[in-house]
Amino acid sequence: ESFLSEFNGAWRVDSRRAPTGSIMIGSRGFQNLLFTKLHFESASGARDHTARKSGKNDFFSLTFAPSKPLSMRCNGTEFLLAPNQMLFWSSRDDVSFDVKQDCDFANLLFPKRVLEDHLPNFDSSFHRFDKDCASHNLAEAYFTSLAENASMLADSDESHIETAATSMLLNLLHTHGRLNYSNEKRISTLNDALRIIDKNLKCFDLTPQFIADHLGISVRKLHYLFQNSEHSVMTTIRKKRLQKAKEDLANPATMDQLSITHIAYRWAFSDPAQFCSTFKAAFGESPKRFRQRSINNVQNFLTN
Repeated sequence: ESFLSEFNGAWRVDSRRAPTGSIMIGSRGFQNLLFTKLHFESASGARDHTARKSGKNDFFSLTFAPSKPLSMRCNGTEFLLAPNQMLFWSSRDDVSFDVKQDCDFANLLFPKRVLEDHLPNFDSSFHRFDKDCASHNLAEAYFTSLAENASMLADSDESHIETAATSMLLNLLHTHGRLNYSNEKRISTLNDALRIIDKNLKCFDLTPQFIADHLGISVRKLHYLFQNSEHSVMTTIRKKRLQKAKEDLANPATMDQLSITHIAYRWAFSDPAQFCSTFKAAFGESPKRFRQRSINNVQNFLTN
């Protein structure tokens, strides 16, 4: 309620032109997101970012589904928002609108922290999405459907709707080249994650949640960090464990002390049979065969 109150309270109606007819605003929360649907017969208003309260309620907004071209102005740029366009803007942008005839449109507010949960150092500015790519068509269909059905959706759907809406927005931003973040920071955090993995390979509790907790970030942000890497988080962990197990198997000095089952448990494989099948899939032969071949190679080298 405070989020909606702060959002609505920051708007001011043009005192030179009083609104006429009905002004209807409906809102619905989806987990951390806030959806509003508006109808104006005639109104002119603006949102000055300097008048808002600074702090935790910074947000990004997607304005979409205008029933008619909507006259808008953002940071000094005037434009018409067409029915097949969407406008992405932030609480730090100066935004105004002018409705001269009946018009419906919708807003979906994303708290800034929700996007930061996915992206390190997210930063962007207002942008109009034109209907020029498949990702736009997909996002437009989803957000329009959300606007039409928001009042009928059950409370139990809220977390799924937040995840889907955020994914749609991020895909839209990505395909339009609007994701600006510090690559240096991403690489630094990724390297920190890899160091945590290397240090805890023998730990059965080594999971994405474990790593994220040690880094002080969310699991979703962790998965994003690995998105542009060669492997996912769990695939990276598995490959590193397999490599360590392979080194143990190739060491003649450990043959009497460490059985294959022992090595599997040593590197946090809870099922020795599964370890053997995973090892064979990765290296093309069973752990037993690999160990024997490695030992034979060492003996042949010493003999010669």
